[in-house]
Amino acid sequence: RDFVERRHNYVLSVLAQNHPEVLQALATRKIHPDERLYREILPVCMSAVRLGFQKLADACVVLQEDGVLPRSVSATKMAASMFTVLDLEDLAYAAASA
Repeated sequence: RDFVERRHNYVLSVLAQNHPEVLQALATRKIHPDERLYREILPVCMSAVRLGFQKLADACVVLQEDGVLPRSVSATKMAASMFTVLDLEDLAYAAASA
C-alpha cells in the first residue's frame, strides 16, 4: 500500500538503495493498494524486514528500561504487534524467527 500511495517506509527505502531495479519493475505495473507486493519480492526484502524488526525490538527494550513500556510483555512480541500496525503482519513471524 505504501508503494502505491507513494508513502515512505523502511522496506521501500532499503529497496530503493540496494535494489532499485525491483522498484522500477514494480513502477511499470498497475498495482491495487490491497496487493501484498512483499510476497512477490520476499527474498529481496527479507533482510530489510529482519533488520527493521530487530530495530523495533531493540527500541522496545530501551522503552521498557525507561519504564515507558511494560516489562511483562517481551520486546519481540511487542515488535511483532507493531508489524500489524505497519500492515506487515504476514512478515512478523519470519522476521522474529531469524
